[in-house]
Amino acid sequence: MRKFRKSGESIVFRPLSGDSLILTLVVIGGAVHEPMLDLVKLLGLLSDHQGKITIPGVCDTVAELTPDESALYDSIDFELENLKEVAGAPKLLYDTSTKDALMHMWRYPALSIHGIEGAHHTPGAKTVIPSKVIGKFSIRIVPNQEPAQVEQQVMRYLEESFASFGSPNSLKVVCEHGAKGFGGDSLLDDNSYTNPGP
Repeated sequence: MRKFRKSGESIVFRPLSGDSLILTLVVIGGAVHEPMLDLVKLLGLLSDHQGKITIPGVCDTVAELTPDESALYDSIDFELENLKEVAGAPKLLYDTSTKDALMHMWRYPALSIHGIEGAHHTPGAKTVIPSKVIGKFSIRIVPNQEPAQVEQQVMRYLEESFASFGSPNSLKVVCEHGAKGFGGDSLLDDNSYTNPGP
């Protein structure tokens, strides 16, 4: 199976913290701006139901798909059912076209949410309202995208979106690392992957 290296490093942001004390839902819920609710609303604005990144400008610089590049995917022996099995997913975002699925895995930017610090994750019912939460997500960038530009676009979008909430909580967006995307042909044809050298 041929693979086309079209992905780069991730950009991770930690978006939100509140300034209130630890409170409980029973006592104060419904009367305060909860940091967790603010964070979840922000994270929900990052992509749509098809996984498309909704941050303005982020995908504008992605290189157009040429006929020659598109043809490369036609010869790849790849089964979507195998991907479902490996991922443990009964349905894929793009499960009607092998080419579309491969291009969204290898060619196009992707956004993933990885976790929330400060959330109560142990078993059992919880009524504590977290006073500080940190959301973690990353964006896989591809050739033609500039990490610094993507960082600015994400920060501006989060800050503007958060401002529209009218929340008294504080927002801090931090980019932990980023690198340019890289492109190539088949990994099987790249000796650096099969021949580590002396």
